[in-house]
Amino acid sequence: DGPFVETKIASQVAMTLDIAGEMFSSLGKDLVLKKLSLDGLGPINSGLWKWNFYRHNNLTPAFSLGRILAYCAMEMEGRKTPYYFDPKHIIPYTDLAVGELNEVLDEIILPDGGYAEGSGYLLYSLSSCLPVYDALARTRGKQLREVLPASLKRTAEYVEALKSTDSKGGLIPICDSPSSGRWGANAFDTAARLAS
Repeated sequence: DGPFVETKIASQVAMTLDIAGEMFSSLGKDLVLKKLSLDGLGPINSGLWKWNFYRHNNLTPAFSLGRILAYCAMEMEGRKTPYYFDPKHIIPYTDLAVGELNEVLDEIILPDGGYAEGSGYLLYSLSSCLPVYDALARTRGKQLREVLPASLKRTAEYVEALKSTDSKGGLIPICDSPSSGRWGANAFDTAARLAS
């Protein structure tokens, strides 16, 4: 019963604003931002605050995709047009969400860069987190490496250990890992490049 749908919609709406926000009328943008804050962030925050077990697995990273992208969109639009949202009111919420995500990543990514669950769960976390940190860096005018937490940077050796040597470029088939196809290895390659 987690906010999976709201996360998907909020992340897509935030990305749409980032890519094509100038195509919206002022009234349209105002409506989208209002709906993003109420119907997107409301259920996502509620779920993350209510269910403590989200903080001990890959669900906080998953739901942070919609949560933090929404806050970043509101910050960016507020900088362009303070009428929408004053960034000084949004920034503390963005920082809180990023802090909570960093805490969870510090817990679920082991000190040696490994991951207690299967690599498929790590892929899900990485595919949720990397766009978040990219958006945060762009929103704050920083380089990605400046905002990427140490926990994600530690995953490079784990990633290399799990990459398969098969010709398809998949992953070593352990636990829930996708054992064939490039999508899994590509996500790990991205993580390894960011971590180096």
